[in-house]
Amino acid sequence: MKILKSLIVIAAMAALVVGVTNSFFDDEVTITDNTLTTGTIDIDVDGHDEDFTSPFDLTHMKPGYVKSSDFTVNNNGDNPANITKTVTVNDDTGSLAGVLDYKLSAEVFDGNTLKWWQMIYNYDTTLAAVNHTEVFLGMLPAGWNMKVHESYRMSEEAGNGYQDKTMTFNITIKAEQLKGNVVLENKNGPPNWDIIQDSYQGTLDYDVMASMFNFTFNGVARQNNTEYTLVIGTNPWDNSDRQALASGSTDGSGNISLNGSIDLDTRTNQKVWLVLTSDWNGGAWAGWHADDYLFETGLIDYYEG
Repeated sequence: MKILKSLIVIAAMAALVVGVTNSFFDDEVTITDNTLTTGTIDIDVDGHDEDFTSPFDLTHMKPGYVKSSDFTVNNNGDNPANITKTVTVNDDTGSLAGVLDYKLSAEVFDGNTLKWWQMIYNYDTTLAAVNHTEVFLGMLPAGWNMKVHESYRMSEEAGNGYQDKTMTFNITIKAEQLKGNVVLENKNGPPNWDIIQDSYQGTLDYDVMASMFNFTFNGVARQNNTEYTLVIGTNPWDNSDRQALASGSTDGSGNISLNGSIDLDTRTNQKVWLVLTSDWNGGAWAGWHADDYLFETGLIDYYEG
């Protein structure tokens, strides 16, 4: 009986404890009116923001003749955009695309100030080879414009079988948001910075917005068993914001892989290069061997999130 009474008392006390609510000093702060907005991707070509017809005159072409065309892409949105160009051959009665050597370059301007440029093709490919191919022209910052220059040269080897033929084609310009990647290529240097069409290249993948600049790079460089450094900056000769991201050595076939997570402030309209570590020398150029480097094919933006 005593045990039963004890159990009843304990149960009653437990119920009382459960029913009691403790009171403590406290304080709270509410962060109000937080906002998330989306940006816009909006371009026009020579003032046209929808599909338009403006026939490019390639009439009376003959072997050795060159026809050129220029147009301007304006970024009217509030986000930077990667710009691509696709040529689509619709009708080619005499396989003319195969005997048209193709030249393509792009220049990026902030207003009237030239900021970046490169030669993508310099008559080293044919229109047939790039047919239906989305060709990357470069990154276009918001409010800037890109002048695109293209030329078509009929091969001097084209014989009489190409007389009285017709070809029609479309040109599509596309703008996409930055996806966090850029290809690095070997180039032949100034004044045009032609991309050399070979196997020496690499791809940088990175987080466009993050608390750290997280990246991976995989590529093939000219020099085997050699240490290279991946560098970000405005220009190679500008000491104010140049910074090494990572260093490592190529293998016996020139392959190189780098990765890292670097504490960077927000950087816009930046270039990335893979250079010889012996030339980099901690940031003060000790040499310049551009033939062995890989250069950006477009600007990049990174936003510290």
